Amino acid sequence: MNIEAMAIRCEDQKLSSPDVDAACQVAKISRLEFFDELARWLAAEFLEGRRDFTFCDSVANNMMPLAEWNLTDFAWSVFHAFDNGEFYHPEDSRDVDPVEKYTRPMLRQALAEKE
Repeated sequence: MNIEAMAIRCEDQKLSSPDVDAACQVAKISRLEFFDELARWLAAEFLEGRRDFTFCDSVANNMMPLAEWNLTDFAWSVFHAFDNGEFYHPEDSRDVDPVEKYTRPMLRQALAEKE
C-alpha cells in the first residue's frame, strides 16, 4: 500500500496500528520514519494544491493516536501547521484566513528545514 492509500485510510479512520506496522515492515522503516513520510506527503500535497485543507487536517489529526503521539520534530511541525489553520486566532480579525496566515507558511518552513 502506498503513502497516498495509507493517507486516505487514515483520513477515513480506517488505518490501524497493525496496518502501519505491516507497511513499516515491508518498507523496512521505523514508525517514526513512516509518520515523517506521511507528514512530508501531506505538506507537499497541500502546498501543491493536490489535496485540500480539510483532507490534510483530518489525516494529521487522525495520525496522532496512530503514532501514539511519538513523532519527529518535523512531523510535529506539520501537525501544528494544520492545527493552527483550524481556528481563528484571538489576535487576528475574522478577515484573516488562518490557513493562509499560519498553515501555509508553517508548512513551507517545516519542509525547508527538513531539506
